Amino acid sequence: MAQKDEEHCTVFKIRRCFLWNNQYFQLDMYQEPAPPRCKGLILLETFTTELDKPTLPSFLTVEGEVTNDPYYSMYNLSHKDEQTAALFASLIT
Repeated sequence: MAQKDEEHCTVFKIRRCFLWNNQYFQLDMYQEPAPPRCKGLILLETFTTELDKPTLPSFLTVEGEVTNDPYYSMYNLSHKDEQTAALFASLIT
C-alpha cells in the first residue's frame, strides 16, 4: 500500500444505527485489536439541524461530550503511539 501510514493502525468498530424519538443515532463500539485508548470505548453520534442539543436516549449512560475534542478524532484514535496522539490533540485545542 503506497499510502499506508506506519504511525497509525486500522481501527475496528461495530456500528449500531438506530432511531429514537425521531432522531438518528450511530453507536460505535471499538473492537480488538485496538490501540490502548480505544479499549472499551463506545461513542454515540447523531446529526441534527436543530439549534438545541438533541435529546439523548434515556437507556444510555453518557459520560461526556467529545464532539470538539481532538483526542477522539479518528486520526488520534488510530495513532500507534499514545504520547504522540496526546501531544497532537493538545496542540490543536
